[in-house]
Order: sequence, then C-alpha cells, then structure tokens
Amino acid sequence: MTEIKSLGDAEKAIEALRRTSPMTRWSMSHIDPMSKARSFNTGLDAALEILRELEASVREEDELYNEALSKWGLEAQVKMGIEECAELIKSLVKYGRNVNYSTLAEVRGEIADVQIILGQLKIIFGKDEIANIMPQKFERLRRVLEGEK
Repeated sequence: MTEIKSLGDAEKAIEALRRTSPMTRWSMSHIDPMSKARSFNTGLDAALEILRELEASVREEDELYNEALSKWGLEAQVKMGIEECAELIKSLVKYGRNVNYSTLAEVRGEIADVQIILGQLKIIFGKDEIANIMPQKFERLRRVLEGEK
C-alpha cells in the first residue's frame, strides 16, 4: 500500500486505484469515498479502510482475470479481445443506424465485455507499463482539446 500520512494522500491513492481498474470503478462508483471518509471523526482511518477495500477489489479482479487466462490461455484470450472489440464496433454501428433502448443496451453490454477482456489483456501485455503510458495519452488528449497539436 502507498504510504498515507494525510487525507490528501489517501484521496490521491484512492483515485489512482480507481483509475486502474474498470471493475473497481464500477463496484465503487456508488460511493464517494472521500465524502464518506470526511464524515467520520477519524477521516484518515476511514480513508485508509476504503483504500484497503479498493486494493482488495483490484486483487480479486486480477485473480479472476488470471483464472480466465490460466483456463483458456493467452492466445485464446487475445483472440477473444479481438472478438469482443469487433462486437462492440458492430453494436456501435447498429446504434448509429437505429438509436433506441435495445441498441443502447447492446452497446452497454459490449462495453462491459470489452472492459473485462481489457483487464486480461492488461495482464498479458503489462498492466504497470500500460498504466505508465496513460498519463501521456491523457496529456495528448488535453493538448488536442486545447488545439495544441
């Protein structure tokens, strides 16, 4: 666990952890951990407990992803990644032709499938290395949005 000495440190660690895993974002999206932490007299203790819960959730996700990789193999899961991305593309095209609840639900389901397979692909291709690339990608997006290509 990251060394936490203040509520600000805890907030940064929680947000960093939430960004690393789609399932963690989903499972913890119904709470605002820092609001919860600040509502306690011992805000730092509460924040640390939330951080531990998030870290446990990420470990659980990784265990599930690793179990899938062990069962079906790396090559099969890379192919599954291609298939899931193709299904998302197909559902987006369908949604673009006919916007309704059915096509919206299909797109949402395919996004969830892609996020799950991305968790496995991150393990295959280097979760930490990918996490290290993300700030550069976000910075590039910021520059593009600001018109500074």
